[in-house]
Amino acid sequence: MGRTGIGISPLEGYVPSDSDIDTTGNGTSYYGFVDKEGNWYIQKITANTESIRYIKGTKINDYATQWANRLALSYDYFDVIF
Repeated sequence: MGRTGIGISPLEGYVPSDSDIDTTGNGTSYYGFVDKEGNWYIQKITANTESIRYIKGTKINDYATQWANRLALSYDYFDVIF
């Protein structure tokens, strides 16, 4: 009998692409990941609030443009984004 509730991770297939650690003192780091189809997500980690938030998109959303605008994007909880 197979295990229930176990599936492929929604993050499977993504590879690291970019990282940026904010040096202005608020303790925020950004990590960008892309898969072979051009789908992407950006992980935002804020040390001061001990929070991790995400945003994702597809090839249509152009990862490079979104990465350049990462500070202005709207991030949310993992279960909301994925």
